Amino acid sequence: MKKNILITLLSTIGLLFIFQSCSNSRTYADMLADERKAIHSYIKKNNIKVISHEKFEEDTITNLDENEYALLPGGVYMQIIRRGSENPVDTFAHRDQITTRFTEYNIIKDYMTSVSNTQASGYVDVFEYSITKDQVSGSFTTGAMLVVYGSNVPYGWLIALKYLRHDSQVKLIVPSSAGHSSSYQEVYPYVYEITRFDIAK
Repeated sequence: MKKNILITLLSTIGLLFIFQSCSNSRTYADMLADERKAIHSYIKKNNIKVISHEKFEEDTITNLDENEYALLPGGVYMQIIRRGSENPVDTFAHRDQITTRFTEYNIIKDYMTSVSNTQASGYVDVFEYSITKDQVSGSFTTGAMLVVYGSNVPYGWLIALKYLRHDSQVKLIVPSSAGHSSSYQEVYPYVYEITRFDIAK
């Protein structure tokens, strides 16, 4: 009898721990909701004017005086600071080796990450850009992004290249779904100021 009471008591305590654990856990939907709130809060705090992809495609310009960002497919926000080379043929092409300098800011955690490389003299990250039909991809070959996050270039970076030329500068708000592996797994959005997209010399 005492044994049965003890088993029942222990089972009840175990169930209480399970229910408590479940009530404290956050679902993926919860994290996505937090991410959306964080991005909208960042946009509001920084007085960003968002324009639609359709409006942006009319002239592919973001008005810096009005702090415009274009909302691109995949939920990526982009502000072109400097399109790059004045020569229209200097666009990024399949198999290009692209060098980049950038800062990476975690919106939810509110800090600049250690992979930012704008302060490293002579140090750049490099990736190979690939275009296959309507698909784009990129693979880091050297740099902090490769070491910390792996070889895949964030889709949020790649989608911007379509509108840029050699030696360009751009700001991006990249949601987790268009980010690197850690961003995707932790559901963290990042802000990038890419001070240089250029061709490896």
